[in-house]
Amino acid sequence: TSAVIAYLYQGPPFRLSYKGVGEILTFFAFGPVGTPVFYYFQAPRSQASSTLIVCSILVGITTSMILLASHFHQLEQDFKSGKMSPIVRIGTTRSSQVLLASTVICYLLVLVFSLLGVLPLSAIPCTLVALPLARSMLMLVINHHSEPEKIRPLKMFVAKFHLMFHLCISASLLIGR
Repeated sequence: TSAVIAYLYQGPPFRLSYKGVGEILTFFAFGPVGTPVFYYFQAPRSQASSTLIVCSILVGITTSMILLASHFHQLEQDFKSGKMSPIVRIGTTRSSQVLLASTVICYLLVLVFSLLGVLPLSAIPCTLVALPLARSMLMLVINHHSEPEKIRPLKMFVAKFHLMFHLCISASLLIGR
């Protein structure tokens, strides 16, 4: 299923990435569709769980954030080539707000689902370890969203946040056992 989504994203005649829906496709391909598939490949006798679903949604959000971040410095090129990335569609200011909102949503999901018992309570303090990376990422995008050369490293900031955030989730799942 994720391979089909990937083809729809870039393959002709669809090329949905040119229509500004790449982040949505990425959310599903790496999140609620891809993550459970990878999980069941590693642990074929496992049962579906609410923890798996919540974790897959978090992976989908942060992976989509990486893709969104990769467009900021390409605004002019995307526009000239007809690629209607979210940055082209809604601008750099709103796109930076989407990145901020996505980060807040990740932390809110951890808080809510930890309090509901879907994630271990240790996920709350564990994910706070990634907060300095989130802050750096957000300060960069808020202060320089419309400056292509200064915003270029944003994708790496978001990728580091993605990695640290999910290492923290993984650690909390191990601690919570």
